[in-house]
Amino acid sequence: MKTLSILILFFTLNSVSYGQEKIILSNEYPTKKELVKIDNSNYEITISSIDGNVLQKGHYYQEKNRLIPHGVWKIYDVNTRKLVTKSEYVMGVQQWIETTIDGEKVLYTGKDIEIHRLQKRISALEKLVKS
Repeated sequence: MKTLSILILFFTLNSVSYGQEKIILSNEYPTKKELVKIDNSNYEITISSIDGNVLQKGHYYQEKNRLIPHGVWKIYDVNTRKLVTKSEYVMGVQQWIETTIDGEKVLYTGKDIEIHRLQKRISALEKLVKS
């Protein structure tokens, strides 16, 4: 409890001096997750490898006590550090995703994503009916 109080105090002082609140969500091998408060309801998350290479970046919008994906998210290749996937969310709803498959860029729209999700649900329901 004492450690938690010290950490809260540290983050409070840190946010006053820099204007942005940084919270380390996880520092477990093989990643480090850092959440930065941008303003009252917007956050940026950076997921890095232990050696500091950025693996993923994205944004959240805080609604009540929930963080909802919002804005552009980027995923980088672990080995080459090149951008491999980009996606946009609007208040938690994925609008599109652009990814690289076998060296080719592929774009899936929100409708494509929803159709894929529904196909997976139908397949799971069919398996339940058959069993």
